[in-house]
Amino acid sequence: MEAVNQRELNYIDTGEGIGVLECTDVHHHVRELEKIISRMEGVSDVVVISVEQPSGEPVLKAFVEPEEDTDLNAQSIINQCAQKSDCRRAPVSVTVCKIPRTPSGKVQRQMLLDQCES
Repeated sequence: MEAVNQRELNYIDTGEGIGVLECTDVHHHVRELEKIISRMEGVSDVVVISVEQPSGEPVLKAFVEPEEDTDLNAQSIINQCAQKSDCRRAPVSVTVCKIPRTPSGKVQRQMLLDQCES
């Protein structure tokens, strides 16, 4: 099996005249999913982060802050991401919470994980 890198896409030749395109750039997925989710109705803010599993495999988690008086459905967000993403990629989880930021506007990632996943 031969893999040829082209930016965030790999073309994998299976040797049987069949090729598979596979997206590999995690940062591309983070940006793409943030863009998709931020355009959804009722979303005030969104952060997608890559978290390494014990197996070493990176997974994407989304944290979504709703607009005032809005109920968001995590499964609906996951489904829309899978449908609209170029690589049919979706976060493994969506947590609806207030996104902590510094006074300059940077996301406080560790606080986000501590507050929103506990």
